[in-house]
Amino acid sequence: MKTTCTLMCVVFVYVRSVLARCVRNTVNRLWGDAVMRKISYEVTCICKSSARRNALKNWLVCGHIVSVLQGGAISAHLVVLDEPTWGLEIRYVFPSRRAFDLYELDHAPALRTEGEQLFSDVIMARRVGEIVHEEISVGS
Repeated sequence: MKTTCTLMCVVFVYVRSVLARCVRNTVNRLWGDAVMRKISYEVTCICKSSARRNALKNWLVCGHIVSVLQGGAISAHLVVLDEPTWGLEIRYVFPSRRAFDLYELDHAPALRTEGEQLFSDVIMARRVGEIVHEEISVGS
């Protein structure tokens, strides 16, 4: 009985993912650019030492990331980079350009000021772009 239930759950998840992909592809074909696309916002940080990287990482994890999520982001990933040494990258996803623009207007100035005051020795570079394709594995 347990094996049958597990198999049914796996089949359900697979069918749901296939249907979601078909709907997403059809919407994109029919409406193209009229579809609201998610926005990727990335900040790359280069620190001068592992101690500064750890301090920055703790600051991000202990409040800054939550503040950006409260400001409109729907997900966040903090990545310790292999290269350059002592580098970090924080990747946020916003549900739309409008949500990102509101974040930039209402939340980002104060958050950036705080970060610049605490980490003036850290080199930061920001990138913003539109997510035009996304795949999510349901089997992992």
